[in-house]
Formats: sequence, structure tokens, C-alpha cells
Amino acid sequence: MICIRKKDNTLRAVWVVIAIAAWFARDPLHLVVSNAAESHLLIRLAVYSCVYVIMAGLAIPGAVLLTVLAGPFFGLGPGTIVASFASTAGATIAFSASRRYMFCNVQHHQNDECQSICPGPGKWWLGNSGLGKWELLLLRLTPVMPFFAVNVLAGHSRLSIKQFWLISQVGMLPATYLLVRVGTLVPEAGQVSQTGMLAALWPLLLLGISAWFLRLFVVNGRSSERMTAHRFADTVVQYSLRASRLLMPVLAMVVFAPGCVAQKPNASLAAIYNPLAQRPDYERNPVIVIPGVLGSRLVDDETGKTVWGKYDKIRFRRRQSDDLPAVSLPMRQGVPLSQLRDRVRSDGTLAYLELSVFGIPVELQAYNQILQTLGVGGYRDSSHPRADEFNYGEEHFTCFQFDYDWRRDVAENAALLDKFIAEKREYIRREYASRYGITDAEIKFDIVAHSLGGLLSRYYLRYGSQQLPEDGSLPALDWAGAASVERLVMIGTPNAGSVFAIRDLVNGHQLSRVLPYYPPAALGTMPSIYQMLPRPRHQTLVDAQDPDQAYDFYDPELWRQMKWGLADPDQDAVLQELLPDVAERESRECIALDHQRKCLLKAKQLHQALDIPAAPPPGVTLHLYAGDAIATPAVMSVDTQTGKLEVAKSVPGDDTTTRHSALMSDQPVEAVSTRPASPIHWTSVMFLHTSHRKLTSDPVFTDNVLALLLQSPRYVQSPSNR
Repeated sequence: MICIRKKDNTLRAVWVVIAIAAWFARDPLHLVVSNAAESHLLIRLAVYSCVYVIMAGLAIPGAVLLTVLAGPFFGLGPGTIVASFASTAGATIAFSASRRYMFCNVQHHQNDECQSICPGPGKWWLGNSGLGKWELLLLRLTPVMPFFAVNVLAGHSRLSIKQFWLISQVGMLPATYLLVRVGTLVPEAGQVSQTGMLAALWPLLLLGISAWFLRLFVVNGRSSERMTAHRFADTVVQYSLRASRLLMPVLAMVVFAPGCVAQKPNASLAAIYNPLAQRPDYERNPVIVIPGVLGSRLVDDETGKTVWGKYDKIRFRRRQSDDLPAVSLPMRQGVPLSQLRDRVRSDGTLAYLELSVFGIPVELQAYNQILQTLGVGGYRDSSHPRADEFNYGEEHFTCFQFDYDWRRDVAENAALLDKFIAEKREYIRREYASRYGITDAEIKFDIVAHSLGGLLSRYYLRYGSQQLPEDGSLPALDWAGAASVERLVMIGTPNAGSVFAIRDLVNGHQLSRVLPYYPPAALGTMPSIYQMLPRPRHQTLVDAQDPDQAYDFYDPELWRQMKWGLADPDQDAVLQELLPDVAERESRECIALDHQRKCLLKAKQLHQALDIPAAPPPGVTLHLYAGDAIATPAVMSVDTQTGKLEVAKSVPGDDTTTRHSALMSDQPVEAVSTRPASPIHWTSVMFLHTSHRKLTSDPVFTDNVLALLLQSPRYVQSPSNR
């Protein structure tokens, strides 16, 4: 039996508390590290080093991934240096803590054998362990045993701290170089998990988990043969050393072989398109970038506070937003949605989502990738928060970002887009006249729209500034907006809706475990989310017991029976926040059900308007970029007894929008056809093997969208075409 001295219980408890806190802080730490690439170099180095030392010092698995991330963060040379010193510092802390609190603080009251394990106070070396200088160096050179396990077991050795640090610094360098080299081959840090490179490292992670359990055995001093702690450690070391000798040649081949293999060079898009980017702006169409849902910053016009797009604190458990009443739309019974106004307005697109983690400012890239892509082509938007990052020159001024209140009806925002285009057209005409002396230019725009922005743009092309009539009828299809647009590029747009819309309306939504939770009642106030529901004719909502029985999303009675969203009695606490002036619960329920009914009918009306088969006027082209390589939920099943939703079927997509929805196919969701029927007359369609969030950073998208915008001929340019 191995006992722990009582006077060390407090220190041990503190150590355990720190380890538990670090475990629960893994999400904010991940946000800091994964987004530090956008920060200043010194901040990146400080944040990365601190996180690495903490993880390694607490013997938390994951140091391998941090080493890989040093590649895209700092490059091969600097990344190897910072990862090497950070890993050695953390390893030394773990080594010292292991010696102090695991091995040296044990004693046995009846067996003198413990005296050989811990000869006495003040001794910083232990009994005759099998781990010496050369054994430690061999284990460091060959990562057959997880490094954090070596750090812990090395505490049961004769090595001094200085010897351990020096051997670890030198021995871990080759493996560190290898892992950082893997990271440099990844296009960006956010794609590490999507590459095959990380799959080659999973055995190390598996060994790390196994070694974590071995540590528990060592602490308890037990094994199948009831070995003492030091003998068990010696056995682990001996078997690891034998495996190391066998794997040394393999490691050498892995480290040096990449230098002998010819690497396929990547073409520089800037080199291809810079000559085209230098041309004057009047030789190409101006571009408008339209983000999707959540893609515009929302600000309280009265207080100036940002209610969406900036967060000053993180949450370790699910808690709803402190700005819930502000971010939700108002509700009043019998009042049309278009007349329900609040004091919140849009205030620019979210090139970056601002977040404060432990007081460290972190910026999550939102639509910055689209702006970077257009920057390569010379499109310049001076309102971009970091416009000076791109070398546009001084001649380019024809790139604009359309921000809008993404909570509101799509048709309302289409009318604002019409006004925005009219303002920018007059601005460009003035610039043409002052810069080039051109006074009679006919200006048409190219629109690049993501997700919900594609639905908004498509409605604008068809109906211009027309609103959806309050009597439920459809507006006149006159293609009024097409008079101002030549090309519409849609990226990951759910043209046939997404089942994630109903999931969020029923269950609420939380972007991340450290960001606020938005309950169903709050999201249920937003007409735009209903307008992203799938089409009932595609049978995307079926009975859990009878899959042949499909349900109608547009039916308000279905939502009331299933107790979904605003019809959920459990949401009354949220409704009290949203309707503070309504005292009676029954009155709040009536207002909520009335608002839900209006939103569902408005969604049905919009879908009918968008689904009318019609070809755009000559000279207007529609282009789609969508993902089709990830299994994406397409059909939901509902338990009619409980109202619970489950994913019943998944089909190819981008993890958010299915291929079927992006194409707006009129066939069943699982059907495959050589020429799928669609009310949208596509000019071109391109599918990418990436996720919804990564579509705009895919190099294939960048290359092709620039070729489209810069090299495709313009339709209306000469007087003969006017």
C-alpha cells in the first residue's frame, strides 16, 4: 500500500483543481490558439507559448496538435524554435511535479522497500530506475511513447532537472521539426482536422490516452502483479526502449524523405490576376459582397452597444445572451411583420467576429476570405476594417459590402439593396467623371452572395424593391433588379432551405460552447430563419414511426401541436423577457402564436415567389459554388408524441446546405439525375470538397470566381448593345 503524506494534500488538491480548470477551459484556449494567427507576432508567440507550457506542464494530451499548429502560425523555422522551447519548458514542469508529488511523496509504514523509492527528504533523485541519460534521449528521439508520459515517468529516475531539460531540448527537436513540417503543409490552421496529415498522427494520440491511464496505475501503485510504483515504471520504460530501437530507422526515413520527394508547386493566384487587377475600374463591373445570416453586425441605435458581433466574456456552460431582448424582434398581435420595428440596426458586415477570451482580444474570421479573394483581383473596399492589408493601389474603388439586418424579412432587405445599388451607382458615376472623364457609362453590378445573401439577391433580381403583399398574394415577376446586375455568384446558398433552420427554431442555437445560447423563443421572432425552412414538397419532415407520412412546415397548427419554438410552454420565461409589459401568461402565448403564424405564412409566400420557374433576361448570369463531399442532414423525423426531432437521412452537401438544396432541385432529396430539374436557370455550377464555412477560402473557389469576374466578357458595354 502506498500512502501520501498529509502535509502535501493541499498542494495536491491545488494541482488537481488547476488541471480540472484547464480541462474546462479547453474551448476558450482553442479559440485563442486557433485565431492567434491574425494577431501581432509578439502576441501570437506569447499566447502560443503560454498555452503550450500549460498543457505540457499539466500533462494534458494535445501537445502534438499544438506542435502541428506552429507550422501555419509561424512557419517551419520559427515554428520549430518556439514549439521546441515551449514543449521543453512544459515538460520540465511536468517532470518536477511528477517527482515532487507522485514518486517522492510516498511512504510505507511497514515495508522498508519504500525507503529505496524515496530515500529521504531533500533528495531530488530516486532509486535505481532503468531510465538514464541515454534511455531518455532515445525515447525523446523516437516518439514511440507519448512525451507527456515520459515527462511523468522520468520523475522516477536519477536525472537532475538540468540533465532532463538539456536532453529533452535536444532529443525532442527532430520530432518537433517533423510535426511543424506537417503543419506547414496545411493551407491554414483551421483546416488541420480536414486533412489526411492529421490522420497519420492518431496513433500518437492513442498512445497518449493509454499513457494517461498508465499514470493512474502508477499513482495507485498497482498492476496485475501488484508491482510497486518504481518497478512498474521500469517495466514500461524497458518495453518502450525496445520499441524505440526498432523504430529509429523508420523515424529517420519519415524526417528526411520529404526533402527527397518532388513537391508539386502551387500556382500564385496573385501572379495570374495581378495584371488584370491593374486595369482601370471602368473596364469591369463593380462588385457587391452580401453576407449570409449572422453576417452583419447589429448595434443598438440608442445605446450604441453591439448586440451581435462582439462578445466581452466567455461562458463555460450554456447560458443565454445578456442582450436577448435587444437581439430579438418585437412582437405585437395583429400588427404586420413589416411594421414591427425596434432600435437595432445593422452596422457593417462581419469581416471578423470579435471575442474576448481571458482578456485577450480574439477575432474569428467571418467574411474576410471573400474580401481577400476580391483583393487579389484588385477590388477595393475602403470601408473594410483592414483595407490596408491588401495592396490594391490607388485606382480601385468599386467593391462594396452590403450589410443588412439579417433577422428581418428577405423582401424587406431586398428593397434596401435596391436603394444601396442606386446610391453606389451614382457614386461610381461621379468617380468615373472625375477620374476618367466618362459621363455616359452604363453601370451594372456583379453580386457575390453567401448563404442567406443568395436568397436575398435572387429575390432582388426577380422583384426589385417589391414587398410581399400582406394579403398573401405574390408580387409581379418583372425582373426589375436584373436591370442593375450582370452576374450573381451564390456560395452555399440554401435555395431549397435547410433542416438546420427547423432544428434551431425548435432547440435554439449556440455557435460555440463559449458563446451565448439563443433560445427558440428568441430565434422564433426572426422571419428570415423561417424563410430558410425546407420545402414541404421535398418531404423533408416525416413521421418517426411512418416515414411515408410527411408534414407541412408551413402549418401553424403543426407547430402548436408539437410545441415548437414560440409555441413551447417551457419558453414562457424567455417570453417574459421579450414581453415585459404583458403580465398574463395566456396573453403572452397568444402574441407568440400570432407572431409564429405570421412568420410561417411569410416564409411560404417567399418560397412561392422564388420557386416560380423563369429564365433571367439576356445578359444576366447565375453562378453557383456549393459543397457536395460531406454528409449533410436532409430529412428530419418527428416523434408526434414528444415533438422531438431527429436526423432521418443525410445526403451529400457542405455540412449545412445539401447539394440538392443549393441546386434547388425539384426531385426527392436522395435522387440523382443527369440534368436535375430546377426553377433556377444556372449559367454555371461548381462543387467543392469542403465545408460550408470553408467554401470562400477554398483555392478552387478563389481561382474560378476571379476568372469569372475579371476574364469573362461583359454583356453591355458598347453603344450598339444598349
